[in-house]
Amino acid sequence: MLKLSDFERKMRLGYTPGPNEPSLAEREAIAKRNLVQFAALRVAITQSFDWRNVNGRNFISSVKNQGSCGSCVAFGVTANVEATARVAVNLAVNDAGGGALPDLSEAQLFYCGGAAQGRNCGNGWWVEPALTYCTSTGLVPIACFPYTAGDQPCNLCAGWQSTVTKLSAWHDINSINDMKLWLSTRGPLTACFTVYEDFYSYSSGVYIHTSGANVGGHCVCCIGYDDNLQAWLCKNSWGDGWGMSGFFWIGYGQCGIDAVMSGIDSYSTIYPLYNDLFLRDNLDDAGTVPAAGTLSTSPDIIPFGTAPVADPVSFFTNNYNSDVGQDLIANAQNYIYMRAKNLSSGSDNGSFSLYYSPASLLLYPSLWQNNILKTSDGATSVPIPSTNQGNVAVGANPFTWQPQMISGDHYCLIGRIVTTANPNPIPQTGTIQDFASYIANNRGMGWRNVVVVNNGSPTFTQTVNYTQGTQAAQMAVIITCTNVPVGAQVAFSCGTPGPSPAINLPKTTVTNSGSFIVGVSASIPANWSSGISYSYWGNNTTPLPGWTIGLTVVYFVNPQNKLFGQSLSFAELGLIDEAAHRMVLKDGLGTGPIKGIIVGGHLTKSD
Repeated sequence: MLKLSDFERKMRLGYTPGPNEPSLAEREAIAKRNLVQFAALRVAITQSFDWRNVNGRNFISSVKNQGSCGSCVAFGVTANVEATARVAVNLAVNDAGGGALPDLSEAQLFYCGGAAQGRNCGNGWWVEPALTYCTSTGLVPIACFPYTAGDQPCNLCAGWQSTVTKLSAWHDINSINDMKLWLSTRGPLTACFTVYEDFYSYSSGVYIHTSGANVGGHCVCCIGYDDNLQAWLCKNSWGDGWGMSGFFWIGYGQCGIDAVMSGIDSYSTIYPLYNDLFLRDNLDDAGTVPAAGTLSTSPDIIPFGTAPVADPVSFFTNNYNSDVGQDLIANAQNYIYMRAKNLSSGSDNGSFSLYYSPASLLLYPSLWQNNILKTSDGATSVPIPSTNQGNVAVGANPFTWQPQMISGDHYCLIGRIVTTANPNPIPQTGTIQDFASYIANNRGMGWRNVVVVNNGSPTFTQTVNYTQGTQAAQMAVIITCTNVPVGAQVAFSCGTPGPSPAINLPKTTVTNSGSFIVGVSASIPANWSSGISYSYWGNNTTPLPGWTIGLTVVYFVNPQNKLFGQSLSFAELGLIDEAAHRMVLKDGLGTGPIKGIIVGGHLTKSD
């Protein structure tokens, strides 16, 4: 930089205070007052932050070079638009699929937006009209109009209007604490300051102005801060050979840097992303239209075994960057969860639906549109809770399926999201000539090939429908086995959320062939309704004559309960071991006698 002439160095600036903005000198005075206020009113905000490394994720694009042209405002604003868009949809540069978001065109912003207002390389620009242009017109990818230094005509590529990233709101921030809070939670900021001659020779550390004349105003993108250094971290536009690979630290209150900074609140469009809740077609899928890569491995359609997840929302949100789907177990009650990411400009909600089809019939929606999977409580869809842009939504209620083995084919699961903006109806035509194209271009649909295995399949599975009354109650869900051989196993589960703890008995081995009782106790909400599935594994044991396996839901009471007189004893209930039931209950019924009221059940008998 020091090898350049004074004129060439000055041409690498370009911030000119606008008609409604303070002068450079006034900015410096405001920044000094802000620094005093910051010292007096400092609030509890994280001590440092850097958008290049958020738990190993980088949201900042590569450093650019404005060359000998006073276009720094376009670079400081564009860098902010690029980075904050990534923050909004939670897609870092180094994430899987991070390349889906392109760098944006500084050339368009300056040579189209700035030139329309009479701005050029010699007279520079200011921030407000640049952000206004990003709101009214938007910015195209850099490939549509690459930057070269020097005044030139606006030369956008054909069809550019359909490829813009456009803001919907932005605002100025006027206090250091608010700037830090924004940086640590929402994204980078656009900042302008006075450049003095000693800034050109910066190479590392924290810049503090010590010598040299005022040579003009400059605009950059502020991407972090450090209270230990008492400095802002900024991305410059003088190439990666200047400063710290194109970045620099500048002290709080220095040169007017923190008199005012500008933050982006929201976007109306982030090209080329789908503007709604979407299902990924593969782990690298960022939500582009059309989708790229494999289309049949959606990690957001998640078969997850034969037991429900205790906290599915937290569990499947936290492993969003992994495919945790499992093979389906034949003849067992499998639980299948769904999740989606919101790419729309505001909060969004809707519902999930899930269908199954043999792969050989996938092209014929008329043959699988009625193969809709249901939840344990019989619902054909699962609500998607209201979710902000960039966040993941998980259906708390899983779909259930007891698939059979399929010969010479495999199953496909087809997920569907319904929102107000995109209801995504199943095509009513008999065939979809190109199902891959249909899925790739319809981001509210997802497709997953699944495998059904015999390993671990139960001998049988039965489902008992249960409805709780108008009052919540502590209930025992019990499997009672009579003449079931030792070494066999039983289990039950229910996917419908509500009971606490969840109604779920893991696979349990029978240890007494005469009578074996096992179960769980749960507080069940009023008006709760669901199916409870129970399974039996013979495990190559020899069946005993007259065996029975029963699932019973019992409301147990002690003598203090007014229903005690109308309740049945253990003998009347057909239950044998009261001590075993007390182990199941663990609900403080005391040491006296207990009786029970059967409120639901099912019995499976040998022939």
